Amino acid sequence: MPSDAIYLISDSGELRRIEHQLYASEDILQDLVAKHPEVLAGDQIDPAAPPRWLLIRREATIPDSAAGEDRWWLDHLLLDQFGVPTLVEVKRSSDTRIRREVVGQMLDYVANAQAYWVAGRMRQMLADETGSPEMADLRLAEHLGIADQHEGLAEEIDRFWNRVEANLRDGNVRLLFVADELPRELKRLVEFLNEQFTKVEVLGVELRQYVGQGVKALVPRVIGRTEAAREQKERLSPSRSGTPSVRMDRETFLAGCPPDVSKFFAKVLDDAEDRGLQISWPGKSFEVRKKGQPAFFYCKLDYLEIYLHHKDFPEQDEIELRRRFMKIPAAREAGRYTIKIPVTPETLSDAQKAWDIALQFMSTLSGPRAPQSS
Repeated sequence: MPSDAIYLISDSGELRRIEHQLYASEDILQDLVAKHPEVLAGDQIDPAAPPRWLLIRREATIPDSAAGEDRWWLDHLLLDQFGVPTLVEVKRSSDTRIRREVVGQMLDYVANAQAYWVAGRMRQMLADETGSPEMADLRLAEHLGIADQHEGLAEEIDRFWNRVEANLRDGNVRLLFVADELPRELKRLVEFLNEQFTKVEVLGVELRQYVGQGVKALVPRVIGRTEAAREQKERLSPSRSGTPSVRMDRETFLAGCPPDVSKFFAKVLDDAEDRGLQISWPGKSFEVRKKGQPAFFYCKLDYLEIYLHHKDFPEQDEIELRRRFMKIPAAREAGRYTIKIPVTPETLSDAQKAWDIALQFMSTLSGPRAPQSS
């Protein structure tokens, strides 16, 4: 248990004692996290590669079905520099819901966010938070340290959002429970969940404040980062840097597929190269797009994922594409805007139909996107 006071020594040798003080309201704690997410102690979470967070949205909404209305409001949605979504719930220690109810609440959030959020939705959240898509791109570029990069900046920002999408789909997310003091029951749950989950990182952050003599100090302490949990995630998951433990490329990807499936994906890659399409390798997958256009066709090791909702695609195209993809027998809706098609020896003909549709659509797209009018 941290001390109820801390001592400061001035340059002149004067000793100052400042006392632990509870937050007057939950809103004060909420505002601190929103304005200064660095108080969440990224250097304690991962000393080797401390996450730096960008606030994407305060009170981020989450639906409970593909066509459902927004049902939940997450306190804060953050992204780190590696594109890992970080879901934050903030409570005061005096709130009785912090003991167990908040854990079930957070699991609801992340399960439905993974199913029904997409990078486009999160990108729009940042635009809403900053006031415009242009300000959102500028804020993100500053956060990533690429604001001075003039050539290829738009493509770099698109690649970041694709990494966010890949992390969310792969379950590579972080859950943070933040309070002035975490009850013992919640600490135990956090440690248990963090050791059991192979990809999802579950942590608590105690953010105590000390006030006195005209000074205020914040002292964060991370709960749940045990050696067992760290070793488990390093062994079974990609690193938090966004780079897989084995760098993905054509040869590595195809080697991970059954022979018949490998032949299909090899044909996809050959077709894309023959037509001058752009191939990228976010995480353990690859995506195909027409240069200068949004990605919408993703190839995983055992399924295809089609994301249909982009501000640069006319609504009629989105409707027609959905209709055509959903006529494929193996196609299934995996979210409001996402369709998945398994790629197995039994579904190769369906996968080929999906690739034919994607190729035909990309052939109708123009080159680089025109600047968006405000």
